[in-house]
Amino acid sequence: MTFTWRSKPVRAFILCLLAFIALSSLYTALGLGGPEYQRIASHAIQDATEAAQYTRANLLNRLPGSTTKTRSAHCSGIPDDGTIAITVKTGATEALSKLPAQLETSLRCIKDPILVSDLAQTLGRHQIHDVLATASSSESMAKNPEFDIYRHQQRLAEIGGLDDLALAHLKRMPMPEQDWRTAGKTAAWGLDKYKFLHMVEKAWELQPGRQWYVFIEDDTYLSLRGLRTFLQQYDWKEKWYLGSPVKMWEHKPQPLWFGYGGSGVILSGAVVEEWCTRHPGLASAWDPKVRRKWFGDFVLADALNDELAVQLTDAWPMLHNDEPALATFSPETWCKPVVTMHHLDAREMDELYQAEQALGSRTLRFKDVYKAFYKPGLPFKKSDWDNLAGERAELELEFPTNDLSKTHGKFSTASMEDLNQFFEGCEVACTQNPACFQFTHLITTKNSTEREGECHLTGVFRLGKKRMEESGIEKETGTEWKRTWVSGWRSDRIGRFVDDEDRCG
Repeated sequence: MTFTWRSKPVRAFILCLLAFIALSSLYTALGLGGPEYQRIASHAIQDATEAAQYTRANLLNRLPGSTTKTRSAHCSGIPDDGTIAITVKTGATEALSKLPAQLETSLRCIKDPILVSDLAQTLGRHQIHDVLATASSSESMAKNPEFDIYRHQQRLAEIGGLDDLALAHLKRMPMPEQDWRTAGKTAAWGLDKYKFLHMVEKAWELQPGRQWYVFIEDDTYLSLRGLRTFLQQYDWKEKWYLGSPVKMWEHKPQPLWFGYGGSGVILSGAVVEEWCTRHPGLASAWDPKVRRKWFGDFVLADALNDELAVQLTDAWPMLHNDEPALATFSPETWCKPVVTMHHLDAREMDELYQAEQALGSRTLRFKDVYKAFYKPGLPFKKSDWDNLAGERAELELEFPTNDLSKTHGKFSTASMEDLNQFFEGCEVACTQNPACFQFTHLITTKNSTEREGECHLTGVFRLGKKRMEESGIEKETGTEWKRTWVSGWRSDRIGRFVDDEDRCG
């Protein structure tokens, strides 16, 4: 990026500096400025020049895509060698608020990231490409109500009306066609699913012949060093579709696994080349089908399966679905490289970037993420909190009957014996299972009298999220219910695990 003297602040400063130099020269020529005056004037000019250079460098450092020495130093050891195309999917309602932090941290070392959206915009030296321009002009999409928001934001952009107030309105627009799975979703969310196939073709158009094509969201952190480490085990000349697996049960004739878009998906060059050279126009041909589907990341898997006979390869936990507060830390993940993390805001982007920079030439691993974000460790107990011990059945632990001969304390025998009905029993079950790091206990009360409890144990640890009391009425019976969550951690056990520096070799 270059500076021009046409910007008002720069022009004003240059004119003032020239005037000062001219006045200094005049004073010297007239004999009005002695040696002391000339010395002071010389230092003033030097200070002003250095200040201007510092201001320019500091400003350039803050602009997306800066090419200063500082940026080069941060990218030493992980140069962008032109073998990997990085595509970021965003939207008009959030591009300018989310992309700057991502471009200055996670993507700082990428020379030309491909930015795709539903509106053509610019951000510093970067062009944001509208990948729906062709789709929106087709006859089938012209009558598609899911494109109403697209047409609306295009009109606003044309008249310069896409201000903060307009963006806030666009963000609130409801999805025009909703069902049980999309209830409450926004129009921007509904439009997003049409971008997935078109962004693959745009990536090939702009950067053909790359070995790998990586597609992430605008709130996804990507570790370039972690990505290179991970891809060493795969041959880009073979057909690979890598991602964090989610199963679409409704796919017929049998369920289909797709890569969760938020954690990123990776396609080998062989896949993208075959797609774009042997199946030209595939994205446009699929546009009418997309309207009947829920998620764009599933659309991508469906098209790859039907058109190229390519299925997903599991890349979890390296391609990770969550942010650090919800990330899955365990003996299985602890030493693995981190390639992506999802749902990060600007502060978290910077914290993770700083943590990675502190590692020098070492690859970012899950243990590094934990130590950067969990410096105080984890608590012992939190009410109105869900640490997600019961989120994934495959991560839950079985529990035998509590051995009360090994327990002691102020709680009753009954409360420690029934691990589902009482928090204390759930806590004892976790304590007596050496593989247990944390547990969640929830109570459902019906008609203010009937009480049902659930205990969930897991061999992973994470902070989780606040979860206040929930309530409702069962449609079939009219029964009123409310549910509360309490979470517990074996913080001592977690601490010993974390402090084992030899675990990763």
